[in-house]
Amino acid sequence: ALALRMWRRGTSVALVGRRKETLEATEEMLLKDEGHGHEVPGHRRPAIKLILSDISLPEGREKIVGSMEECGKNLRFLVHNAAVIEPLAPALDLELDTWRSNLATNLEAPLFLTKSLRPLFIDPSSSSSSSPSSSSSPSSSSSSSFPDEEPQALFIDPSSSSSSSPSSSSSPSSSPSPSSSSSSSSSSSSPPSSPCRVLFVGSGAAHSPFHSWGAYCTSKAALHMLWRVLKHEQVISEKEVIFGSVRPGVVDTPMQQTIRDSSSPMAELCNELKDTGKLSTPEEVGRFMEFLLYDTDPEEYQADEWDVRDEFHHHRWQ
Repeated sequence: ALALRMWRRGTSVALVGRRKETLEATEEMLLKDEGHGHEVPGHRRPAIKLILSDISLPEGREKIVGSMEECGKNLRFLVHNAAVIEPLAPALDLELDTWRSNLATNLEAPLFLTKSLRPLFIDPSSSSSSSPSSSSSPSSSSSSSFPDEEPQALFIDPSSSSSSSPSSSSSPSSSPSPSSSSSSSSSSSSPPSSPCRVLFVGSGAAHSPFHSWGAYCTSKAALHMLWRVLKHEQVISEKEVIFGSVRPGVVDTPMQQTIRDSSSPMAELCNELKDTGKLSTPEEVGRFMEFLLYDTDPEEYQADEWDVRDEFHHHRWQ
């Protein structure tokens, strides 16, 4: 859902994942989307780049960086959406290899991929830089800063929030010619020199223990502290990048299906949430994350962790 909303904003996107069929399904969803307005004469259509890669492996991250280097210093958004819940077992029953596998995806990848991509972040002091929302509607003054061959958003693991069937060959889409439609999103008040925005997807499990979720709770707690450290370090140094963190709530994603199908004590509760319609939809969370990336100013973006369930901001994006 977020990838689609960014697409509708006119943002060219690079999608990263481990499953080719899911990446292609997400690409097809974007290409079939109608009416978001980029058929207006003089406005280029946003591009799609698919990168088939495993972010938990150093060579997988190198592949992503190599693919993005072809696009130049143009990265405005980096969304770390990938996470694994497994292994689901009591902490003292965990095996070292599965523990390390969880941390490699949930903790190591967000840090070291961000580090490796740092040279590609948009330069906020450049005269060619524009606000993240400069293309939020087809009437934007210029789409030349969003050329077809240069994705501005790198979206890690689109499967978790795709509005179609879930969600990486590092080659651009064969045709950067999606159909278009007019965005219903409002334009941002972000200053024209806004730096690259990195968004970490957090979890309530970072703050509360859950039986059999030891690896996931630990990795998400560590990711939360990593976000705090990164934003603290940026506050006292030159802001070439700003870091946000979001808690999306309990969302109806493939991860939720994994929990419902497991023998975890949480399976019963998750099945009840599903049966009673109390899970958030990817579309709702996508709208919220779009608001964070495009319609908040840099200071508020990284001031505190955002929670989709907090009501004080609902009037700004719902």
